[in-house]
Amino acid sequence: MTVPETFPNECSRLATWRSGYAADCKSVYTGSIPVVASTPSAADLPDRPRHPAASALDIRIWRDRPDSMKRAIVTGGAGLIGSGICEALAGAGWDVAAFDLRPGDGPARQVHCDVTDEASVAQAFSTLGWDNLDLLVNNAGIAGADSGPIEALSLAQWRRVTDSHLTGAFLMTRAAVPLLRDGGSIVNMASTRAFMSEPDTEAYAAAKGGLVALTHALAISLGPRLRANAIAPGWIASGEGLSAADHAQHPVGRVGGAGDIADAVLYLAAAGFVTGQVLTVDGGMTRKMIYQD
Repeated sequence: MTVPETFPNECSRLATWRSGYAADCKSVYTGSIPVVASTPSAADLPDRPRHPAASALDIRIWRDRPDSMKRAIVTGGAGLIGSGICEALAGAGWDVAAFDLRPGDGPARQVHCDVTDEASVAQAFSTLGWDNLDLLVNNAGIAGADSGPIEALSLAQWRRVTDSHLTGAFLMTRAAVPLLRDGGSIVNMASTRAFMSEPDTEAYAAAKGGLVALTHALAISLGPRLRANAIAPGWIASGEGLSAADHAQHPVGRVGGAGDIADAVLYLAAAGFVTGQVLTVDGGMTRKMIYQD
């Protein structure tokens, strides 16, 4: 067995990704893995690690080693969900850029961007200066769902809401596709409000429903080089000001947090056989019949 000289060092640096990985890394692989400047193809990796401690995650960790660090752009990166996604991706070793109208905290590079404006999107990509990309998370959008009675809803307000979610996702995706490397992924942030509604939420529901349709269209148009999926969050909160009843109504027993959505993004970024799908992350609420007695 031949192990690249850099491999033990990489394992050491990646030890935080998997407990106990570094101690056994030399014996995990059974064949010679060449040192390459870019992400190796499947042919560069053994079909299956023979060491009992090895798994598909071990192979992914080697593929995602620091000299080929993956890059992600997250729109709406300063908000609750967006910042959680940025933190999770950075913690998993990604190089992350947050596009938003306001600066955020955390490990992501902050880039000012109005996703509804064509020129602003172009300028943001130019400012970032990346020549390749692995993941785009279209998470930006006005958070408030209630836009008032439909008969009083102005065209300007309709466009403000739908542009922030749907048009923004279109403009970002159009700019990102030429940069996305083979095997790259797009994740659109939809909502369970694409499938069920409260009164006076027409603009928000239409925007989120449009994101669902955009997702499956992108999956067909961009495959097999790229994948596109959506996440439909339910009630996601910071945890402040919630009552016991708020939590108890969920089949899982709690309101969701940003980390739940971040976990879903990490899953979809790595799920190579999943495209065109909507992953609902709502604690089971859309599977619960709610009728008044």
